[in-house]
Amino acid sequence: MSRKIFVALIFILAAFVGGNLVTKNICSASMPYSEMSLGGITYESTYSDLIRTYGRPTYQNPGVEHEAECHYGNDVKIFYNSFQNKINTVIVTANNGWATPRGLTVGMNISTALDLYGSPEYSKSGAFKTAYCYFHKTFDRQNNRTIIDSGFLIVFNKSSGKILELSIRGSNSMVGFDEVYQDIIGYMVNE
Repeated sequence: MSRKIFVALIFILAAFVGGNLVTKNICSASMPYSEMSLGGITYESTYSDLIRTYGRPTYQNPGVEHEAECHYGNDVKIFYNSFQNKINTVIVTANNGWATPRGLTVGMNISTALDLYGSPEYSKSGAFKTAYCYFHKTFDRQNNRTIIDSGFLIVFNKSSGKILELSIRGSNSMVGFDEVYQDIIGYMVNE
Protein backbone atom coordinates (compact mmCIF):
# COMPACT_ATOMS: atom_id res chain seq x y z
CA MET A 1 0.00 0.00 0.00
CA SER A 2 1.42 3.37 -0.88
CA ARG A 3 2.26 5.82 1.85
CA LYS A 4 -0.28 8.40 0.55
CA ILE A 5 -3.17 5.91 0.69
CA PHE A 6 -2.11 4.78 4.17
CA VAL A 7 -1.95 8.38 5.45
CA ALA A 8 -5.33 9.17 3.86
CA LEU A 9 -6.90 6.14 5.55
CA ILE A 10 -5.48 7.20 8.92
CA PHE A 11 -6.97 10.70 8.50
CA ILE A 12 -10.36 9.29 7.51
CA LEU A 13 -10.35 6.92 10.47
CA ALA A 14 -9.28 9.69 12.86
CA ALA A 15 -12.05 11.96 11.55
CA PHE A 16 -14.64 9.21 11.98
CA VAL A 17 -13.52 8.23 15.48
CA GLY A 18 -12.94 11.82 16.54
CA GLY A 19 -16.40 12.84 15.38
CA ASN A 20 -18.01 10.06 17.41
CA LEU A 21 -15.98 10.84 20.53
CA VAL A 22 -17.63 14.21 20.93
CA THR A 23 -21.16 12.84 20.67
CA LYS A 24 -23.00 11.29 23.60
CA ASN A 25 -24.50 8.40 21.68
CA ILE A 26 -23.45 6.14 18.85
CA CYS A 27 -26.30 4.48 17.00
CA SER A 28 -26.19 0.82 16.18
CA ALA A 29 -29.45 -0.29 14.68
CA SER A 30 -30.95 -3.12 12.78
CA MET A 31 -33.73 -0.70 11.83
CA PRO A 32 -32.46 2.67 10.64
CA TYR A 33 -33.88 5.69 12.44
CA SER A 34 -35.08 7.01 9.08
CA GLU A 35 -37.58 4.12 8.95
CA MET A 36 -39.02 4.83 12.40
CA SER A 37 -41.87 6.77 10.86
CA LEU A 38 -45.50 6.19 9.90
CA GLY A 39 -47.26 8.70 7.70
CA GLY A 40 -44.27 11.00 8.09
CA ILE A 41 -44.69 11.11 11.89
CA THR A 42 -41.90 9.81 14.13
CA TYR A 43 -41.91 9.07 17.83
CA GLU A 44 -40.06 12.37 18.27
CA SER A 45 -42.34 14.53 16.13
CA THR A 46 -44.18 17.21 18.00
CA TYR A 47 -47.91 17.28 18.49
CA SER A 48 -47.80 20.64 16.67
CA ASP A 49 -46.17 18.89 13.65
CA LEU A 50 -48.97 16.32 13.70
CA ILE A 51 -51.68 19.02 13.68
CA ARG A 52 -49.93 20.93 10.87
CA THR A 53 -49.75 17.75 8.77
CA TYR A 54 -53.10 16.07 9.49
CA GLY A 55 -55.29 18.74 11.10
CA ARG A 56 -57.28 18.32 14.27
CA PRO A 57 -57.82 14.73 15.42
CA THR A 58 -61.29 13.19 15.47
CA TYR A 59 -60.84 12.18 19.12
CA GLN A 60 -58.68 13.60 21.87
CA ASN A 61 -58.09 12.59 25.50
CA PRO A 62 -55.81 14.77 27.64
CA GLY A 63 -54.92 11.71 29.71
CA VAL A 64 -53.21 11.59 33.07
CA GLU A 65 -49.90 13.25 33.96
CA HIS A 66 -49.41 14.69 30.47
CA GLU A 67 -49.78 11.31 28.71
CA ALA A 68 -52.41 12.23 26.12
CA GLU A 69 -54.01 10.31 23.28
CA CYS A 70 -55.62 11.31 20.01
CA HIS A 71 -57.16 9.41 17.10
CA TYR A 72 -57.65 10.01 13.41
CA GLY A 73 -60.74 7.99 12.62
CA ASN A 74 -60.86 4.48 14.02
CA ASP A 75 -57.52 3.33 12.64
CA VAL A 76 -54.79 5.76 13.77
CA LYS A 77 -53.97 6.20 17.45
CA ILE A 78 -51.30 8.54 18.66
CA PHE A 79 -49.98 8.88 22.19
CA TYR A 80 -48.02 11.96 23.15
CA ASN A 81 -46.64 13.88 26.09
CA SER A 82 -48.70 17.06 26.26
CA PHE A 83 -46.18 18.78 28.53
CA GLN A 84 -43.20 18.14 26.21
CA ASN A 85 -45.33 18.36 23.04
CA LYS A 86 -43.68 15.08 21.81
CA ILE A 87 -45.21 12.07 20.09
CA ASN A 88 -44.48 8.78 21.91
CA THR A 89 -46.35 6.17 19.88
CA VAL A 90 -48.08 5.90 16.50
CA ILE A 91 -50.37 2.91 15.87
CA VAL A 92 -52.00 2.28 12.48
CA THR A 93 -54.57 -0.50 12.00
CA ALA A 94 -55.88 0.03 8.45
CA ASN A 95 -54.57 0.69 4.95
CA ASN A 96 -55.28 4.42 5.04
CA GLY A 97 -52.22 6.02 3.47
CA TRP A 98 -50.10 5.93 6.63
CA ALA A 99 -46.99 4.04 5.52
CA THR A 100 -43.33 3.65 6.37
CA PRO A 101 -40.84 5.60 4.25
CA ARG A 102 -40.27 2.41 2.22
CA GLY A 103 -44.01 2.09 1.58
CA LEU A 104 -45.08 -0.69 3.97
CA THR A 105 -48.77 -0.42 4.90
CA VAL A 106 -51.37 -2.38 6.81
CA GLY A 107 -52.92 -5.01 4.54
CA MET A 108 -49.68 -5.99 2.81
CA ASN A 109 -48.27 -9.47 3.23
CA ILE A 110 -45.64 -10.06 5.92
CA SER A 111 -43.30 -11.34 3.19
CA THR A 112 -43.14 -7.76 1.87
CA ALA A 113 -42.02 -6.55 5.30
CA LEU A 114 -39.35 -9.24 5.42
CA ASP A 115 -38.15 -8.22 1.94
CA LEU A 116 -37.97 -4.58 3.03
CA TYR A 117 -36.55 -4.95 6.54
CA GLY A 118 -35.10 -8.43 6.86
CA SER A 119 -35.60 -10.75 9.79
CA PRO A 120 -36.97 -9.20 12.99
CA GLU A 121 -34.87 -8.99 16.13
CA TYR A 122 -37.72 -10.37 18.21
CA SER A 123 -41.02 -12.07 17.51
CA LYS A 124 -43.88 -13.42 19.57
CA SER A 125 -46.91 -15.43 18.49
CA GLY A 126 -50.36 -15.76 19.97
CA ALA A 127 -53.18 -18.02 18.84
CA PHE A 128 -54.02 -15.96 15.74
CA LYS A 129 -51.42 -13.20 15.48
CA THR A 130 -47.66 -12.76 15.43
CA ALA A 131 -45.70 -9.61 16.22
CA TYR A 132 -42.35 -8.88 14.61
CA CYS A 133 -40.19 -6.28 16.29
CA TYR A 134 -37.34 -4.24 14.90
CA PHE A 135 -35.36 -1.99 17.19
CA HIS A 136 -33.24 1.10 16.91
CA LYS A 137 -30.45 1.05 19.48
CA THR A 138 -28.20 3.72 20.92
CA PHE A 139 -25.02 3.29 22.91
CA ASP A 140 -25.26 5.23 26.16
CA ARG A 141 -21.68 6.16 26.97
CA GLN A 142 -22.58 7.49 30.40
CA ASN A 143 -23.87 4.08 31.54
CA ASN A 144 -21.67 2.08 29.15
CA ARG A 145 -24.51 0.03 27.69
CA THR A 146 -26.62 -0.27 24.58
CA ILE A 147 -30.22 0.76 25.03
CA ILE A 148 -33.24 0.40 22.79
CA ASP A 149 -34.53 3.89 22.08
CA SER A 150 -37.34 2.99 19.71
CA GLY A 151 -39.13 0.08 18.15
CA PHE A 152 -41.04 -0.69 14.99
CA LEU A 153 -43.69 -3.38 15.39
CA ILE A 154 -45.60 -5.34 12.79
CA VAL A 155 -48.56 -7.45 13.87
CA PHE A 156 -49.90 -9.88 11.28
CA ASN A 157 -52.46 -12.65 10.95
CA LYS A 158 -50.70 -16.00 11.26
CA SER A 159 -52.89 -17.84 8.75
CA SER A 160 -53.19 -15.21 6.01
CA GLY A 161 -49.87 -13.41 6.53
CA LYS A 162 -51.67 -10.06 6.16
CA ILE A 163 -50.37 -7.16 8.24
CA LEU A 164 -52.98 -6.04 10.79
CA GLU A 165 -51.08 -3.29 12.59
CA LEU A 166 -47.96 -1.17 12.28
CA SER A 167 -46.61 0.89 15.12
CA ILE A 168 -43.59 2.89 16.15
CA ARG A 169 -42.83 3.43 19.81
CA GLY A 170 -40.16 5.51 21.45
CA SER A 171 -38.58 4.73 24.79
CA ASN A 172 -40.24 7.89 26.03
CA SER A 173 -43.62 6.20 25.55
CA MET A 174 -45.85 5.37 28.49
CA VAL A 175 -44.41 1.87 28.56
CA GLY A 176 -40.68 1.61 27.90
CA PHE A 177 -38.75 -1.03 26.02
CA ASP A 178 -36.28 -2.75 28.28
CA GLU A 179 -37.82 -5.03 30.91
CA VAL A 180 -41.50 -4.78 29.96
CA TYR A 181 -41.26 -4.87 26.17
CA GLN A 182 -41.97 -8.56 25.84
CA ASP A 183 -45.15 -8.09 27.89
CA ILE A 184 -46.36 -5.38 25.50
CA ILE A 185 -45.88 -7.68 22.54
CA GLY A 186 -47.56 -10.58 24.32
CA TYR A 187 -50.57 -8.39 24.99
CA MET A 188 -50.71 -7.28 21.34
CA VAL A 189 -50.73 -10.77 19.89
CA ASN A 190 -53.19 -12.16 22.45
CA GLU A 191 -55.81 -9.40 22.49
